[in-house]
Amino acid sequence: MKRAVIFPTNGQAYEVDLGTDTLTTLKNAVGGWIEPVELGSPWTMWVNEEGKLKQLAVNDKATQMFNEGLHEVIDLIVGNVIFTGGTTPTGATKGLTDKSVKYLLEY
Repeated sequence: MKRAVIFPTNGQAYEVDLGTDTLTTLKNAVGGWIEPVELGSPWTMWVNEEGKLKQLAVNDKATQMFNEGLHEVIDLIVGNVIFTGGTTPTGATKGLTDKSVKYLLEY
């Protein structure tokens, strides 16, 4: 099982299985085309590429996590986001570790 965590805009974070069709799972989680946001950690936060154009709701938890990172720009993250465990050297999406899932669910 490749584990991921979703931060919805209006509720508690929850765990999902990326399954065998990772791209479809990521797109379904954010409601459209995906864009990776690197957090300077072992995770990738995937967002809706057109979220701001579609005027999706601000995701307070994801915004806080992004702005706490080592970024030169303060920004708003909108829409549901999904966290994965980064990528392999060949570009495949990795699942989260037990420790990462626990941290994100408690964030």
